Amino acid sequence: MSNHSGCRLIVGIAVALALSASSVWALHANEGAELPLVEGSGISLSFKGSILGVGGEAREFVYAGSAQGDVPADYKVSELIWDITALAMAGGTVSAQLGEDLRVNAGMWTGLNEGSGGMEDYDWLDPSISDWTHFSDSDVDIESAYSFDINASLDLFELGPFMVSGILGYKHDFWEWSDYGGTYIYSTSGFRDDRGSFGGENGIDYEQTFDIPYFGIQLATEGSSVRASGYFLYSPLVVAEDKDHHILRNLYFREEFDGGDYIAAGVDVTIDLSDTFFISGSVDVQIIPEFTGDLYQREGKDGEEGMVPDGAGIENSVAAIAISAGIRL
Repeated sequence: MSNHSGCRLIVGIAVALALSASSVWALHANEGAELPLVEGSGISLSFKGSILGVGGEAREFVYAGSAQGDVPADYKVSELIWDITALAMAGGTVSAQLGEDLRVNAGMWTGLNEGSGGMEDYDWLDPSISDWTHFSDSDVDIESAYSFDINASLDLFELGPFMVSGILGYKHDFWEWSDYGGTYIYSTSGFRDDRGSFGGENGIDYEQTFDIPYFGIQLATEGSSVRASGYFLYSPLVVAEDKDHHILRNLYFREEFDGGDYIAAGVDVTIDLSDTFFISGSVDVQIIPEFTGDLYQREGKDGEEGMVPDGAGIENSVAAIAISAGIRL
């Protein structure tokens, strides 16, 4: 297979990921442009700025936490689904080539708008009924979103037209939502008998934080003016925290998690415009499957805090399509 065939293969994967990224969308400081070493120093640098279209969803779970009669400890009491839709982000990546085989990349991105989308809240408050008893939906604003990623890649060996590299990195993601208005269906005197709306009030504020050390593998190939790369990342060491403020009930929830999984993949295609300037496009996808942790609850800011072991779950699926422009130094 020629280098041009390798580029075409990765471009094809990029198109497939872009077409399938409507449900989950990620942020990764990828390598980008080829960096010829500066003569004498053995080091070269590049800077690129990016605009991203981001989407996905986050999920928040509440469990019984301990068995009570016929109710098992893992009985699901509540599930909230928070959209990440039509979010624009901007940021940049700096890359340093250190010798022939080692590259270090660092990037940060932050939200530019509040996005759009909604939140759905399901409760199962009667264990004798298999279906949900309470439901509400509302519009949401993304109050804050940012991501930081730093990683290093080391060239390992050539595989046909591809250079295979190992990756070690760390990333930090933060998401914050507020919901407004919406409608509800509650089981008050009977099953789903109470229906109404909340007006335009802010009912719930929610945030998720993830710290992720990871490792992975990358394949890269290049032609005369095009460089294409693809990567796969994994971590079994995700640490997370979320906070939920039920404003109308003056309840504060905090959940702590560790030992979660992180799976990510993506592709990048870079085109050289000159020896100095380049443009690129990338598609990145990440999934943090649900994992459980401890739930802490208190009524009011100064209320006594109670803890439910294994009483909470967290999940996040995010992806990004990015266009970038950069410069080599």
